[in-house]
Amino acid sequence: MMKILFMVMMVNSWVMSSFSYPLFLGFMIIMQTLALCSMVRMMNSSSWLTMTILLIMLGGLMIIFLYTTSISSNKFMIKKQLLYKYFIMIILWFPITNMIIESFFLESLSFMDNFNKEYFKMYSYINFHPSMFMFFYLLLALIIMIKMMKLPKGPMRKKY
Repeated sequence: MMKILFMVMMVNSWVMSSFSYPLFLGFMIIMQTLALCSMVRMMNSSSWLTMTILLIMLGGLMIIFLYTTSISSNKFMIKKQLLYKYFIMIILWFPITNMIIESFFLESLSFMDNFNKEYFKMYSYINFHPSMFMFFYLLLALIIMIKMMKLPKGPMRKKY
C-alpha cells in the first residue's frame, strides 16, 4: 500500500511540473497532501499528526485559493500532445498498479483490522462528551465566521 501511495505522489509531482494553472495546481497539492497523510497514518499509530498536517495544508490552500481567484483569471487550456501523453501514461500504469494492489491485498486486510480498532476507541462512550463539545464549538465558530463576513462588499479585485 505504501508503494502505491508513493507512486501516486511521484506521478502527481511529474504532472504538477508541467502545468501552471492555479486551480489545477491547488487540486494537485490537495492530492499530494492526502497521499502524504495516508502514508504518515500507515507509519504512525496515532492519527493526530496526519489530521494536523491535513488541516494546516488545507487551511493554507484555502487562503492561497482566495488570493489567486481574486487576482487572476483561470484560463484552463490543455495542449493535445500533453493530454495524449497523460492518457497513454494512465493506460500503461493501470495494469502495473492493478498487480501491486492484488499483491498487497492481504497486507491491507491486517492493517484494516488494526485501523478499525482505533476508531472504536476514538468514538467510545468515554470520548463522547469531548467529541460533542468539539463538534458544537466548531459549528459555533463556523456560524460566527459566516456572520462576520460582509458579503455585499464583493470580491477583492477592482472592477473597471
